[in-house]
Amino acid sequence: MSHTRRQCEHFVTSSAARCSRRAAWGSQYCWHHRETNWMLGIASTFALGAISIVIALYQMLPPVLDAECVPPDDGNPSQLICRVTNSGWRESRDSVVSFTNLLPLGTKTWGATPEMNVRMEEAEAPPDPTFCATLPVNGEATAVSPANSKPCEPGASAAARLKVAFVVKIPRIPPRDAVTFHVATTDPDNVRAAQQVLRIRREIVRLIHEFGENLEHAYPDVAKGWKESAVLAARVKEESFFTPGVLMYESGRNAVRFFTEEEELAKALHQDIYSRYARMFPEVPRGWPVFLAPVIRIRTREGEGTYASFPPYIGTLIEIPVWLPRPEDRRTFSMFLKAPVPDTYDPVFPASAAPICENSPP
Repeated sequence: MSHTRRQCEHFVTSSAARCSRRAAWGSQYCWHHRETNWMLGIASTFALGAISIVIALYQMLPPVLDAECVPPDDGNPSQLICRVTNSGWRESRDSVVSFTNLLPLGTKTWGATPEMNVRMEEAEAPPDPTFCATLPVNGEATAVSPANSKPCEPGASAAARLKVAFVVKIPRIPPRDAVTFHVATTDPDNVRAAQQVLRIRREIVRLIHEFGENLEHAYPDVAKGWKESAVLAARVKEESFFTPGVLMYESGRNAVRFFTEEEELAKALHQDIYSRYARMFPEVPRGWPVFLAPVIRIRTREGEGTYASFPPYIGTLIEIPVWLPRPEDRRTFSMFLKAPVPDTYDPVFPASAAPICENSPP
């Protein structure tokens, strides 16, 4: 027995005649007279299906991560705050943020909340960016015994910025969310070195401010492109003990944002302007006073070491004992200068002091 579709049950009001069309599938009425609820049901089914497809497509998209690091509000060089943002629609797993140049002793990291389980992992052979210098030395090179020194490797100081010192691993970052973590060194000598950096910075800020005032007064057209706030913001980041490297995750790798475009431009412009105009303002003192350089305890592939930081604009020095066995034989010897950590940073030397190692001009 064959099945026949039902007739539309709609009656025309004017003639009371029943509609002769066949009823639509799943309805008592034909397509011409179908009821509103049935139409809404069909439309809802299609809408829910479309939404499910869109959600499925979004979930198939990879996570999209971006990382940025900034100093704390007080500009302490021994601390850094980093934030990794996932703007994608899928959870990111096992992301890694690398740091280069040096690994201060006592470096620790922690997340904003304990459940993030953010952890740090040191490199097997952390880089050594120790200052490399050529010094006049008496006697054969093999007779030189500077404290904690070793022969120079050409370009080693610059290469350290390309080598990984340690990484921070983030197990998971939910979609449309972010993870914030802190990096800091708690070594007591490094904390003292950070205070010396802040002490020297106050003098640098004064010198830069005075230079800017003189520049604006004498060369107003040149001063229009010079931004003191951006120059000082870049200076704070340059003094940081930590150098952000690369963010690595399942979808690729990105450079960690540290300097802003404005700061990068301000650094380049300031370096050019300062080198050309600073000597025209004798009222702005240069090289006074002379501070002991901040010395940071670091870990290298050879064990524990030290790294002396030499800020520009002012005089800084380190004191290293050198054994000179034969005064009659003058030679030169290149070495990494392993500075001892000062017992105190209190001494401030007159500008006439003759340090073994002094900063270079900016």
